[in-house]
Amino acid sequence: MGNETARIDKWLWAARIFKTRSIAANACKNGRVTVNGTTVKPSRSIKCGEVVSVKKPPVTYSFKVLQCIEQRVGAKLVPQIYENVTDAKQYELLEMSRISGFVDRMRGTGRPTKKERRSLDAFIDPSRIGYTSDDDEDEFDFDDEDFESFAMKQTTNIAIFVSGNGTNCENIIRYFKDSDHIHVALVISNRADAYALNRAARHGVPSRVLSRADINNPQVLTPLLNDYHVDYIVLAGFMLMVPAFLVEAYDKRIVNIHPSLLPKYGGKGMYGHHVHQAVKEAGECETGITIHYVSNVCDGGEIIAQFSTPLSPDDTVDDIESKVHVLEQQHFPQVIEQTIMSR
Repeated sequence: MGNETARIDKWLWAARIFKTRSIAANACKNGRVTVNGTTVKPSRSIKCGEVVSVKKPPVTYSFKVLQCIEQRVGAKLVPQIYENVTDAKQYELLEMSRISGFVDRMRGTGRPTKKERRSLDAFIDPSRIGYTSDDDEDEFDFDDEDFESFAMKQTTNIAIFVSGNGTNCENIIRYFKDSDHIHVALVISNRADAYALNRAARHGVPSRVLSRADINNPQVLTPLLNDYHVDYIVLAGFMLMVPAFLVEAYDKRIVNIHPSLLPKYGGKGMYGHHVHQAVKEAGECETGITIHYVSNVCDGGEIIAQFSTPLSPDDTVDDIESKVHVLEQQHFPQVIEQTIMSR
């Protein structure tokens, strides 16, 4: 669906941020649109990864481009086109403007007219003076109700992919149970007998079982993730390779944990007990965990964090596994939180 680039005015309309292309073009001409912090002309080309900001006083909305399109899409597809990265302080500005915008009106006289609202906006923010009907808030498709829904969804939704027992999965669910910012929205397993599914059910987290074929089918997996508004994916003992289409769609938004200090003891066949056995046989004096982004190379993604623990020659393979498990429980949820909140 996406192209390599798109004109900014066409993209703003196609992504349903403005109701018409001409309004989007006027917003660019009036200096209300920036790309990566720089004001732009309507003809400016944008590409994936760039941040488009649109000012609707007193709020400045920011959107990270996920797909470059020039044909308008339906509302359900919007989450695939951009990621809302509006700064949390803008929510405060929006609320403050509403509070300061209250005026005494006789009971039953109704809401302010457009002209009155523009006057109030101009009083709050003088940059609103001189706005034309083309710039009126009603011409802005991404309105305050959308912004409020995003404010509610400022909570980042994560899906946990699992294949087995699910101790890390449950630890993550517990860690974010009362979080205002991160929510475990879904647990996905490639095995119907994975005990992680029982753990998810205990905590009221929805779960789905998908076959290997379904996980590798974008027509099955993508709609499911969209239905749960999944922003990040966490692999917690997931034994399948993540399909390339998902790695691309969730670039640097898929996080995995590996039970060794990568690049040691990583790659195909290196998982669970096999890793600890290899560490023992090599006579290592330390081991640990690696938390990393997922790429198309097994255990080859960019490292986010590593934590180590010393080993004794007397440690058995089970002892090594226990020490690593302690590190997983201590650090994995915190690193997930730090990774998401730092974006």
